[in-house]
Amino acid sequence: MRRTRPAAPGQLLARLLPLLAIAACHRGGELPADRPVTVDSLVLERTLCYGSCPAYRLRIRADGELTFASRNPGDTAGAKTDSIAPARVAWLAREVERLGFFSLPPVIADDSTLCPLRATDHPTATVTVFREDSTHEVVDYHGCYVSHDLTIAPPVRELRQLETEIDSVAGVDRWASAPARR
Repeated sequence: MRRTRPAAPGQLLARLLPLLAIAACHRGGELPADRPVTVDSLVLERTLCYGSCPAYRLRIRADGELTFASRNPGDTAGAKTDSIAPARVAWLAREVERLGFFSLPPVIADDSTLCPLRATDHPTATVTVFREDSTHEVVDYHGCYVSHDLTIAPPVRELRQLETEIDSVAGVDRWASAPARR
């Protein structure tokens, strides 16, 4: 039988500190569905990657108005507009609050507990939430990992889920396309 030596107290603390910092950044819990959450608008911007990631800017206003603009090189289609039910925007606003969006750092890649390892050539998603009294923007480079097995920190995983939900609620698939290859 092989015996393993227990970690020294300093090593244990060094392993736990990043996890504690991640937990401190995350505010879980559900918000009541009837709790009013005021968001004037949400903006999601995605950049190109080394591959076929579409680049675009999506704005969703509290009244449900959507504006989509492709940022793919050579795309001249212009802005697309539509609308969704304001209740869907309110649901997104509750998701923003639930995940503790306003406690996330402005740049995920600058936080060594959320992004100790980086891979190259990934896209960036930037989420900006405008409220009557404040604005908060979070830049999320998708090449951020907490370990070599490509594990993502829980707050970053929830942020990426929010990015996906914003796309889904807006129906971005109907407009977003991969950039033309050169």
